[in-house]
Amino acid sequence: LSYRFAPVLYRYSLSTVYKQVLSAYESLVLEHEGTQTLDNGICQMMYGAIALSEGNAKEAELHLLSAENIITEVMGAGNDYAKTVYLYLNNLYARWQKPEQALAYKNKYLECSHHYRFHIWLP
Repeated sequence: LSYRFAPVLYRYSLSTVYKQVLSAYESLVLEHEGTQTLDNGICQMMYGAIALSEGNAKEAELHLLSAENIITEVMGAGNDYAKTVYLYLNNLYARWQKPEQALAYKNKYLECSHHYRFHIWLP
């Protein structure tokens, strides 16, 4: 194989390993905890992050919106998990050239950051 293809194969193999590990963890979460849990929300977020890194916008959106729904239902919006999902969704929509949706998630992130800081740091 040419050295030019090594980075592509390396990324492919890492992505495949990440998905396999995530799939095994997700199976345990679904079997023992259920679907509406923080752990499943994190699994969905990570599936979305992997799809985003692979350039698969539709799959990334599906998983990230699922993660947003689960995490905000379980934990509310004022936490680092929700902030992370908002950053991924902002990134997704900016790359996908959907500026209105990108701006909406940027604003959610900023609102969440303000909300989180207010509740944690002020007496």
